[in-house]
Amino acid sequence: MQYNEHVRTHFAKAMKPKVAELLALLNLDKVYTSAQGAYLTYTEGETTHQVLDCIGGYGAALLGHNHPVIRAEIARIWQANEPDNVQLSVPKSAVELATWLSDEMFDLLNERYVATFANSGAEVVEAAVKHANLLFHDKMEQFWKLFDLYSVRLLTEAATLGIETAPIQDELGALKAQNEAIVGQPIVISARNGYHGKTSAALKLTFNAKFRKPFGVVENVFFEPTDASLEFFLSEQQFELRLPRLSDNNTISSLPKVFNRVSMVIIEPIQGEGGVRKIADETLQKIAKTCAVFGVSLAFDEIQSGSYRVNGLLSSGRADVRADYYLLGKALGGGQAKIGACMVRESLLHHDFGVLHTSTFAESGHSAAISLAAIRYTKQVEGRVANVGRQLTQMLSGIARAYPKSVLEVRGEGLLFAIEFRRFRESGSYGLQILDRSGYLHYIMAGYLLNIWKVRVSAPLSASNTLRIQPPYCITTNDIEQLRLGLIHLCEIMEHEDLYKLIEYSLPKESQGLRDAPMDFRNPDFQRVTCPNGATKIGFITHFIDASGICGADPSLFGVNPTDLEDFLAGLLTVSVPFMIGSVVIEGKNKHTTHLSVIGLAITSGIARRAMLAGDFSELTELCHTAIDVLADEEGVKLVGLGQFSSILTKNATTHRRTDVGVTTGNTYTTYLGIEAILKHLKLLKRPLEQEVLGVIGAAGNIASIYAQSLARSVGKVVLIGSTTSAIRKVERVAHEIIYGAFLLLKSEGRQQHNKLTEWLEQTETFKNIGEEDIPKPAELYAILCAECGDKLPVVVAADLSGALSCSVVVVATSAPEPFLLPEHFAPDTLICDISVPMSCTPQLVDNQKNITVILGGVAQLPNGETIPIRSFPLGSGQVFGCLGETIALGLCGRTDTFSYGRITLKQLDEIAEIAAYHGLKLSNVEKGVIF
Repeated sequence: MQYNEHVRTHFAKAMKPKVAELLALLNLDKVYTSAQGAYLTYTEGETTHQVLDCIGGYGAALLGHNHPVIRAEIARIWQANEPDNVQLSVPKSAVELATWLSDEMFDLLNERYVATFANSGAEVVEAAVKHANLLFHDKMEQFWKLFDLYSVRLLTEAATLGIETAPIQDELGALKAQNEAIVGQPIVISARNGYHGKTSAALKLTFNAKFRKPFGVVENVFFEPTDASLEFFLSEQQFELRLPRLSDNNTISSLPKVFNRVSMVIIEPIQGEGGVRKIADETLQKIAKTCAVFGVSLAFDEIQSGSYRVNGLLSSGRADVRADYYLLGKALGGGQAKIGACMVRESLLHHDFGVLHTSTFAESGHSAAISLAAIRYTKQVEGRVANVGRQLTQMLSGIARAYPKSVLEVRGEGLLFAIEFRRFRESGSYGLQILDRSGYLHYIMAGYLLNIWKVRVSAPLSASNTLRIQPPYCITTNDIEQLRLGLIHLCEIMEHEDLYKLIEYSLPKESQGLRDAPMDFRNPDFQRVTCPNGATKIGFITHFIDASGICGADPSLFGVNPTDLEDFLAGLLTVSVPFMIGSVVIEGKNKHTTHLSVIGLAITSGIARRAMLAGDFSELTELCHTAIDVLADEEGVKLVGLGQFSSILTKNATTHRRTDVGVTTGNTYTTYLGIEAILKHLKLLKRPLEQEVLGVIGAAGNIASIYAQSLARSVGKVVLIGSTTSAIRKVERVAHEIIYGAFLLLKSEGRQQHNKLTEWLEQTETFKNIGEEDIPKPAELYAILCAECGDKLPVVVAADLSGALSCSVVVVATSAPEPFLLPEHFAPDTLICDISVPMSCTPQLVDNQKNITVILGGVAQLPNGETIPIRSFPLGSGQVFGCLGETIALGLCGRTDTFSYGRITLKQLDEIAEIAAYHGLKLSNVEKGVIF
């Protein structure tokens, strides 16, 4: 076990850090130490586990692991001291393999094919692309030779007839330039949902954009095999080049020659990575005829499906169709040799290709000998492959019939199958929705089967709700039963949407075994309401407040250690995507409406806070940007509200990068509601505001600073409370700005804008002695006033929470992931307005013996009490947090411009108050005290 950890550690350090991270998260990071037949072995602790391998090297190990025939051939090679790499010679073993393949294909197709070997399937695709492009360029070269020949002939005829040749030469040059402009580069096109490898040329032909985009691979043309798109595109790529000739009236005319810019069409007869989707024989025949009509080469990529895994040497062999290229790999090497073969129709072969296209290891004598032994033996057991395939077909079809709510379809034949599960992209199970949208649901399912049932299946790269099953020919009836039981239990979990049972294996031991069998946790798919005509489409981003919110959103997770849940979500961050929560129509009191779509981030406040403290939250910022993209592109919203930490993670929306969507942090209305809550509650307590000492905890933040600026105009004194050194510096700047702003206001507006703060400033010697043109910078002005007034300064800074003891009213606006404020931090009778989400006030503070009152100020009431479809939020019917309230208010008045952006202002505070009041939003239930 210690050695296994050593291997895992160095896999992460020396090879693939992100892959190591994902494998560890999914508990797929097994270190296999032995393999035989259909089984792999690994050890955990003192226990050795045998695993039924139905991945088999993504289809390469059709004969299973370490097959006796292959072992014997390897031993024979070594004992005979056969050479492996002997370039500039005749490669004996490679010749024998090529001859065998050519003979077999002649028996199948009645045509000869010539082999070019490679080290992998992707390289085989590269070889085919290069050969097809070589033929295209050769055609062009032949045309230019013919053009030159026709030109010489024309000039000779003209000279014989006594025609001046100089003008003719000019015309010939123009015609050649015109031809050259038409030609362009050759194109290879491929089918939708196809996969052809990850080298540069092969990647261009692979349909899934997520593999191409990171490398900047140019977008290719992908045709739909079942419609006329191939014929349409090939017809568009036809072009004419013209050869010069002398017409009957001794003028230059031209002879058209038709070419096609497409050098090759490539398709998998069975699309393995696309979810084991077989292209019907009739479709393959139609594609072949279309290619023939347009004179375009056709390649069948049988790297995964060929070599006797399905229907013999060629999975398309029974389709009564001929391709120009057949690409073989994977099982061709018997699971041991790294080899592939590009088989080119002999009549099409370019004579120079073997000279131009070479590779050091492609004609390895050892690989070819092993491959030949493997493929010969595989042909002998072809009947067993078909028999096991029929058993698997029967078993999988039975599962599909038994679980129609979770299994959409079972596909496949031979020893290549897929079981496709229902989609969860709009599921009420947020966890399953996230996994589906991220493209990693099938990896979680594969992890479940491995860890619970000791069965390995693979996750197709382009079918995230599908499991691919590629067992070796040697699996037994008992093996098939083991696979069946695992799939049955997985189907039950998916049918019941029991997220806990699906991910239980990946949680720490203390969070496993909370219950035995799957339970029914099905939720209705998320609520999607049609947008009324004329309504503004708005969106809102939210996330879990804490781990308890995760359980509230998905009850299947009740009982799981909260830390384990947060760790699981944090581990998923590298692949996490936003999830849709639902939509609702909100109506204002003046009959204006807005359509709200809510999207969630799979994070908690704690995850966000810890990332920020670590100084690296770019991943979370990008997640916020992705949420905006989804809301804009999928839901059509024009304004997005940033809730909770999404505002902080985007630096108060300043990292927003789209010009077609407005954003708002909601900070302005949140601040206004808090101020309203304080004022109303003080009125209930009959406490004059001007006699209060205001404390602001979290004053370095955007929201808290505007609280301080607004209330400093009315209260007796403001105490800005910081904690860390960096926070105190920010708090000091807030204090400087408050005093400086009041000073400027008083100098420019005089008594027209008088408030309590300006009244105090007017009495100072500093104000009297400094002219409007001589006002110093904020920090310097503050220092001058400190020197004059000392502890009578109305805005001061406290370095820790002890400063709150001198305050009678305290605003709390922090980004702390957990409550931390206790009764001992405050004086008796203090009024606390906590607008933090989650609350910073502990339960002990909320229910105290010191007559301290805690109110939750940043909550608004909707005019018609609509329910926002956000599960687990601690709010009542018709209530919304201020950040969402601001988004709704702006939507009701039809505004889609960016509003609360960066530092908010007092002017914005007055503006949003007016907008919200007009449309009927108001402070919620402040008279009732604490709101949860």
